[in-house]
Amino acid sequence: KALAATQNFIIRLIEGTVKYSEIIAEGGELKLESINIEAEFNVLKGFCASVELAPHIKSYEGLNGISCMLELFQYASVHIPAIHHVCTQYTLKDCLNDPILSDLMKFAKEVEGSKANITPSETVKKISDVKASLCLNDKPGAHHNLGLFKAVANSAAFYQFIKSNKFDGENGQAAFDQQYQLITAQLQHEEYNENVLNHLIAAYKFILPFMDTKH
Repeated sequence: KALAATQNFIIRLIEGTVKYSEIIAEGGELKLESINIEAEFNVLKGFCASVELAPHIKSYEGLNGISCMLELFQYASVHIPAIHHVCTQYTLKDCLNDPILSDLMKFAKEVEGSKANITPSETVKKISDVKASLCLNDKPGAHHNLGLFKAVANSAAFYQFIKSNKFDGENGQAAFDQQYQLITAQLQHEEYNENVLNHLIAAYKFILPFMDTKH
């Protein structure tokens, strides 16, 4: 009975008729922030290829729905909130007033609220629409840059440091460069401090574009 139930479950996965609540353990949750969807999809595809399935199953293309479902939930619970958090942290007014971002946040909340009953087949078009809103193409790895938003949000303290010391704008950049050069000259022979300073200048260049809060 257990084997038959497992086989039936795999067939339903391939057909895209399984609900999210059936995929996870009762009361459980997938760690969407760290999950490697492509890797998980390949493991599932490999497993399905290794077992005997129903005669009417001719291909594993239906598994695409599983990949889309995981992607959709990852966007709804991780990427979209991170984008909004960055806009809030850095007071990016135009972004916060953008109707596309508002629609994405509303969509993310709707997905989170109905996640348990969503089937893989339903998510294919939904994830396509989300990617289109974020101007992402379908090339493998196109979404990887979205992971940078969390890093940007976590750099808000450094952003405030730049802002409070007026290290933005042309004059501010010149002042920061001068201070950086003075400190580097003093600590250049100390390996630990040199490593910290290298990261500091990289972080400064990374954060600088966010100083213009009008965009």
